[in-house]
Amino acid sequence: MNKLDDCIHCDHFSATIEAAHQRALRALNEERAPLDTVIWLSAHLAAVDRVVLPAVRRHVPDTDAAIKEQEKLSTEMQHALRMLEQLLAGDALARRHDRAQLTEAVAALLSTHASGEHKLLDALARAIGPEDAARLEERYERAISDGPTRPHPHSAHEGITGRAQFFFNRARDHVMDVLDARHVPIPRRRRPAPSNGKWGSYLLGTQHTPER
Repeated sequence: MNKLDDCIHCDHFSATIEAAHQRALRALNEERAPLDTVIWLSAHLAAVDRVVLPAVRRHVPDTDAAIKEQEKLSTEMQHALRMLEQLLAGDALARRHDRAQLTEAVAALLSTHASGEHKLLDALARAIGPEDAARLEERYERAISDGPTRPHPHSAHEGITGRAQFFFNRARDHVMDVLDARHVPIPRRRRPAPSNGKWGSYLLGTQHTPER
């Protein structure tokens, strides 16, 4: 595989990341859909913490300061997203916040965070091959589709604690989404339906009697 192929693959991963930014930004500017921004950015930030930043730590030296800055921005954005979510839900404690100011704050944080992300992705692209980039993109998309859908500003960013909190937040958020009948714009991965087996099918009334 030549150098052009390498660039194309890494550029595709960068474009996938940018697509999440743009979806969140579009929703933020729509009157009916700012909650979609909360959901998209919550999933995106969790996926970046879980997949992208650990890869940067492994493959790109001297990025500790840049990663810490990204994690700080991520926490600030999740605080702002939490306030926006509470305001949209009619929470009395959030009424003192101005919606226009909150959306502007989220947009500004997103712009700064996205700029830092792309710098780290460019450095990562120079350090890994196209196959690794493709696998990383697949893991990122899986983390987006299966991850948390609400902001968690107090969650750990790395290590065993971060991993445990990712799975706990994911499970809790998905249960809450069902209970709240909440529209989640993120496409979910399709999983094969479990087989009921012979007796399960019989009890469910789906067992067919073979024709004689």
